[in-house]
Amino acid sequence: MDRCYADVLLPLPLEGTFTYLVPPAFLPTLAVGCRVLVPLGASKQVTGVVMALHHQTPASTRVKSLIDCLDVEPLLGQETLAFWTWIAEYYCCTLGEVMNAALPAGLKPAEMDADKLDGGKGRMVDRVYPAAAYVDKPEALLEALPQLVRAKKQTQLLKDFVACLSLAPSSLPDNEQGVEKRRLLEVSNATGAQLKNLVEKELLVVKAVPVDVSPDQLSVQPPATLNEAQTNALDSIKEQFTHHAVCLLHGYTASGKTELYIHLIKTCIDQGQQALMLVPEIALTTQLAERLKRVFGSDLGVYHSGLGTRERLDVWRQVGRQAGCKVVLGARSAVLLPYQNLGLVVVDEEHDASYKQQDPAPRYHARNAAMVLAGRHGAKVLLGTATPSLETYAHCKAGRYGLTELFFRYADASLPRVEAVDTKDLKRRKKMNSLFSPPLLEAMESALEDGEQIILFQNRRGFAPMVTCKICDWVPKCPHCEVALTYHKYHGRLTCHYCGHEESLPERCPACGERKPTSVGFGTEQVEDLVHERFPGISTVRLDTDTTRSPGAFVRLLDRFQRGEAQVLIGTQMVSKGLDFSRVKVVGILNADQMLSFPDFRAHERAFQLMAQVGGRGGRRGRQGLVILQTGRPENPVIRHVVSQDYTAFFNEEMAIRQLFGYPPYTRLIHLSFRHIDQEVVRQAAFFYAEACRKRFGQNLLGPDQPQVGRIRSQYRQSLLLKVGMDTSPSEAKAYLIQLKDRMKAEPRFKSVQLVFDVDPV
Repeated sequence: MDRCYADVLLPLPLEGTFTYLVPPAFLPTLAVGCRVLVPLGASKQVTGVVMALHHQTPASTRVKSLIDCLDVEPLLGQETLAFWTWIAEYYCCTLGEVMNAALPAGLKPAEMDADKLDGGKGRMVDRVYPAAAYVDKPEALLEALPQLVRAKKQTQLLKDFVACLSLAPSSLPDNEQGVEKRRLLEVSNATGAQLKNLVEKELLVVKAVPVDVSPDQLSVQPPATLNEAQTNALDSIKEQFTHHAVCLLHGYTASGKTELYIHLIKTCIDQGQQALMLVPEIALTTQLAERLKRVFGSDLGVYHSGLGTRERLDVWRQVGRQAGCKVVLGARSAVLLPYQNLGLVVVDEEHDASYKQQDPAPRYHARNAAMVLAGRHGAKVLLGTATPSLETYAHCKAGRYGLTELFFRYADASLPRVEAVDTKDLKRRKKMNSLFSPPLLEAMESALEDGEQIILFQNRRGFAPMVTCKICDWVPKCPHCEVALTYHKYHGRLTCHYCGHEESLPERCPACGERKPTSVGFGTEQVEDLVHERFPGISTVRLDTDTTRSPGAFVRLLDRFQRGEAQVLIGTQMVSKGLDFSRVKVVGILNADQMLSFPDFRAHERAFQLMAQVGGRGGRRGRQGLVILQTGRPENPVIRHVVSQDYTAFFNEEMAIRQLFGYPPYTRLIHLSFRHIDQEVVRQAAFFYAEACRKRFGQNLLGPDQPQVGRIRSQYRQSLLLKVGMDTSPSEAKAYLIQLKDRMKAEPRFKSVQLVFDVDPV
């Protein structure tokens, strides 16, 4: 009998598949889509997926055999494998990189995480608690810091533990008290050995506790009754779906779009199909999950990278088998699940740049990938937002997508009034000597007197984006990246937001020896300090990456604000995404000009979307809200459109600029990033590549040039930007770029240069 061979895909950034001999014992059950355990190199074992079975003898005489077949039936269907192939081809990455991103670690045995199964007790997880002497007063742990003076990592770990513990509500059940060990180590960037030292010093204890994975017991309720505007919008969406596979729901903030999603999802699963709802941020899934569970109960599954391995594995398997999980709510990675009978995809806040994966590959856009996935299943796609991306709205205008408008706020609430404050003029007249303009202070005082709440938006975390010596202009910079270090007052450290490098703030300037360097600019930490100085006694919540690292912190902070325990919410762009607060009267946008100043053709679009979305958090119930927009350029067209809340005028003006300079949606973009530890080598490689590439694409190729941050993680960078015209085949252009990459790599001096393709960059 002829020998049988399997072409196996491995979760590695390598081109093609690897061929292995199939032992006869595996032949009865082995099929395309099954997982297999294979040898790699001298001693390594890797889990792969069978892509093909054949009898063609490989050229190599040393063909290794499969070690084990891990599935009795295919885990992946042809439709899923075809979708993976599309992602790899469209986004110029390897199929192995797609596999690595798509399969949860639980399906790659060598990568199982620390979650455990303990006999009949079910799933167990390690949690960290204060030692017995500190149970009643955990904050007393900080009194033990002097004994850790020489152990900086342990000191920081103990501080982070107390900080995480202080954010947890006291009403949590016993198995959710304390802090999950895995999350604590992530937050503090610490090791298990450092935690063990604190346990040995009788400061902390670690216990394995069961995790409640029982089905949700909430009684299922029917979807809420829609008002007249929502009913008309729902009918319009259904009508659009008879003519278009994709429909945009363009509705004001607080217009009730989520209820329409729920009604459409209910119709979909009642027809025996699966539904997917994508949200741009992991943090939003918790708030939405509670709302969806009331209607869908145990039919709802939540999937994102922030969950433990077993939670993701459970949802992955249920979706693949159509068993139990009919509705999936998740962030961008949820688009990679193995759907069997997808009927509807909802992409909430479709304009959000968070849908685009950056590093590592595959650098896919979840919204666009979801539309391709839906097309393969014959499913419909609903895109929802108050501020559509220009490309999406252009597709609607061209008739490629359907369009439904919902320009009524729920419960007849009015849109907030937006007032631009000229900070440049106020400073010139010496009427503004802090971050807060007089109109903003007056509005804040009025809101606090009326018992209402305030949101302050500053899209920069930390205390100050940089510090400097006023005598010699010395600025501390990251040794690995070409950026200034950000000062974080809470930890008293200077931090690089690109590579994570940290160092202490020097007492004196190391260049000239003068007094302690001073901060320049302001971030959310400084805003919070200034609010407390101006309004002593009020409670604040700060929402940024620094305060939401610990498990559940995002939800706990929002709950505090929702319950009225805090009067002011201070945050970065996190506060702009889908949050619903009933008592917010005033929204302050502290520095609108910062968003308009990025050297990017999308800067105006992002600025408009961010300001409109943040402003939309105000005045959702009761009285009309007020948005104070602080700017030194009130005459700027983007500012004027935000004030008038006129998306159509902004769209028309911005599209004219895009057409004039040849940017999307009038072209497609491919960004090429060259990376190497040697600055001269990467520069030469970029020029070598550009010279060959320009022979075909001419003026449509921009660069090479050094990006705004020219070195990240010790690698120097050069960039090219290719505009692919609508009359040019994107697949042919990509194939040519890959050929040039191979030609460049053939040059010995450029062999170690990394070239990264980013298709449709945002």
